[in-house]
Amino acid sequence: MRSLNGKTYGGVVAQAGYFVLGLFLCVLGLRVTHPESTQVITNLRFVGGQALGNDGLSLIFSAALIVVSLIWVVVAVCGGKESWRITWMEVGVGLFAMAGVVGVFFASDKRSAITDLVTMLGPMAAAMVLVQVLDSVRLLRLVLMVIVA
Repeated sequence: MRSLNGKTYGGVVAQAGYFVLGLFLCVLGLRVTHPESTQVITNLRFVGGQALGNDGLSLIFSAALIVVSLIWVVVAVCGGKESWRITWMEVGVGLFAMAGVVGVFFASDKRSAITDLVTMLGPMAAAMVLVQVLDSVRLLRLVLMVIVA
């Protein structure tokens, strides 16, 4: 059983929290090893016979963060998680997402606009879920160790 804001929850939601945290740590560990530079040779990563560039890898990492965040939200809502830590970051991310959708609608290069929107929303979605999942000092230290390593 884990406690959040004085209320305890367990079972599926607690296990999903650990699962989501593990996936976030994996993506975070991979993300920091990926250099984004025009001077770095990126043709060493091949997918389907073609080199996968900086945009492709950033899109994969960000999409993974968004999907894992959505999985946790669905499990938390269906599993009966009783409280959500209000950080007011949700309002800013929601406004940013709405502005991004409007920007994609009016963009001349929609593919590039969608890629930029997803790569910017991925870390924001991950931050919103990490605030909910990191409810102990032990887990916070674990995330900080992965970032420093």
